[in-house]
Amino acid sequence: MKRYIFEALKNLRGQSAFSMPGHKSKDIYDFDFRDDITEVVGADNLMEPEECILKSEEEIAKIYGVKRSYFITEGSTMALKIAISLLTKSNDTILIQRNSHKSIYNSAVQFDLNLEFINPKFDEERQLLLGVDPIELDKKLKSNRNIKLVVLTSPNYYGMILNLKELSEIVHNNGCKLIVDEAHGGHLIFSRQRELSAVRYADVIVHSTHKTLPSLTGSAMLHVNCDIEHKKVLKMMNLLMSSSPSYLSMLSSEFGIDYLERNGGFGEIEKEVKEFKENLKGIVEFLEVEDNSIADIDILKLAFRTKGHSGLNVVNELALRYNIRLEMGDLYYALCILSVVDETEDFNYLEKALKDISVGVYQNIDKKYREIVPKVVMSPKKAFESDTELVEVEDAIGKISSEIVMLYPPGVPIISYGEEFTREIVAELKRYPKLSGVANNKVEVVK
Repeated sequence: MKRYIFEALKNLRGQSAFSMPGHKSKDIYDFDFRDDITEVVGADNLMEPEECILKSEEEIAKIYGVKRSYFITEGSTMALKIAISLLTKSNDTILIQRNSHKSIYNSAVQFDLNLEFINPKFDEERQLLLGVDPIELDKKLKSNRNIKLVVLTSPNYYGMILNLKELSEIVHNNGCKLIVDEAHGGHLIFSRQRELSAVRYADVIVHSTHKTLPSLTGSAMLHVNCDIEHKKVLKMMNLLMSSSPSYLSMLSSEFGIDYLERNGGFGEIEKEVKEFKENLKGIVEFLEVEDNSIADIDILKLAFRTKGHSGLNVVNELALRYNIRLEMGDLYYALCILSVVDETEDFNYLEKALKDISVGVYQNIDKKYREIVPKVVMSPKKAFESDTELVEVEDAIGKISSEIVMLYPPGVPIISYGEEFTREIVAELKRYPKLSGVANNKVEVVK
């Protein structure tokens, strides 16, 4: 057969990478495909660790300052599912940020959960979601005593870190447990932002080691900070995960954590970013936000606007003309995800490309749009399992979505399972040239 995937990826070799995974395709590993093995004698067993895997997990738990750590070889998506399953039962109600990753919405389907939402503050000027208002969170929890679990996201895709110290106190004072999707923040504990890391405050924390650590795609960690039995965690891992976990994934998580611990802070990368921004002053507009709903901006996130282009156009332009890979682009902003292995020559090349393409004026930010809060009509599981039909986007008004519709990345739903299409939502969908969940201008709805 023709090796289509191989041919496609071969063409991408040599790209200057400002996206995940955090190893940036650089030759940094001291292991290779020969270490891709299974649970043979001497290699231990992830689902029943007693030897090398257990020792590594115990060492990692000490580094992060948590009670226990677990390798997850199917990404933070799986880690979040395991985390949520550990702290819920069927038909429980959980409170999540509206701008949570799709994996949390999918967990509601898989475990038959009801969702309540906390809406982040909305920056109308920049058309961006910010952080969570502590007063609003307290009101939500006091108004619905059925909520036993809160799931927050910090940092978000644009790097906004929540005030988790204050938020966690509110959650725990209301008798709830707290899971933090810190998929983008596995590096924080090694940086000057260490006191903002969820490992200080949450009951369960999820890290995608492949996002900002130099680890392989799909590598992740689950950290437990509360009194969940070790045996129960392994039981859920056995239930939900593949019985053939990747040793390369575990090796790369271990490598990435060891790499940051040995190499220390982020002084060099922050120096590179400062110079990069200085050289592009007046040419590129970098996202800088100060708000009481966020504690800081992640040092490894770089969002910006260029003249004459949407964020989506910037991503395509840099990929096709300059062989530079960015993480994502939306209607206005393009996003770089940095890591400690990025080098001066990478920044220099990106700087030159941005100077070339940033011409004219900045695209006006359309401020007539507001944060959309869809109406929940039925449970996610019921909507997912219902009979469905495909309808034109324009004809979906008043109908119930049976799937998630979103821009991917970042994978945050515009509308999700069991929510009702409105004119406002349809107008929002029309703003994007391509969305996951929309095919040939049709969406899937409950019959």
